[in-house]
Amino acid sequence: MAEVSVAYSQTTIHFGPHVGGVATTAAYAAYDKHRFTPRSVLGVALGGTIQAQQKQWALQISGLYAQRGFRLQDEYQPVGTPEGTSYLINETYQLSYLSLPVNLAYTQRPNGQGFQVFAGGYVSMLLKGHWEYNDSFLTPQPNGEVFRSSYLGHDKDILPSPKQPTTAASGLDYYIYSRRVDAGLQAGIGYRFSRVLIQGGYSVGLVNLVPANSGSNALLVYQSSSPKSYSNRGVHLSAAYLFGKTD
Repeated sequence: MAEVSVAYSQTTIHFGPHVGGVATTAAYAAYDKHRFTPRSVLGVALGGTIQAQQKQWALQISGLYAQRGFRLQDEYQPVGTPEGTSYLINETYQLSYLSLPVNLAYTQRPNGQGFQVFAGGYVSMLLKGHWEYNDSFLTPQPNGEVFRSSYLGHDKDILPSPKQPTTAASGLDYYIYSRRVDAGLQAGIGYRFSRVLIQGGYSVGLVNLVPANSGSNALLVYQSSSPKSYSNRGVHLSAAYLFGKTD
């Protein structure tokens, strides 16, 4: 690959491939009053980065295929059920996005080498998703035993949509939905040595990804653990190899 460097008014352009790993979770509120604490899932962020450096300031723009998601794993007693009743929740949400992060970095040296801090935001478009759940409802018996009275195990694709469909989904043979566009803020630290840029950061999604209700019978709620609202959260660690002039 040819090395390209563009200098204009002391601004230097570098670009190259970007490879990263992510651990993501969510801020999650369910229809049930129980407070869930989502667990993280692992994913990747792959694509490219371009950087414009002027003195100690650098504008960094990336185009990425980015995976996000979260996992619910909990046991609790639903409201209004007999003592000893419990709901075992084991669900995983996996979302794949085309993401555009934009950061402004302040670097240790005018040539971009050394340590740096960065902050910015991102906009992402949902490509596809997957929802897998294995939930159980445990009911106490007169003899004191507890047994699994019902079990729900399924997996469904997640489709992008700003609203729930106008026809209510009454069974488990339907898709579930998430908003297509996500956006949020991010910040972190990094270190550049020669052409290699290593960064680690934290991102906070600002969009409730549950689609709007388009009618009184349209809201898709499979069970009490279904999300009333959720937004992405995550940490990332990435490496970019930047082509261009180095001092």
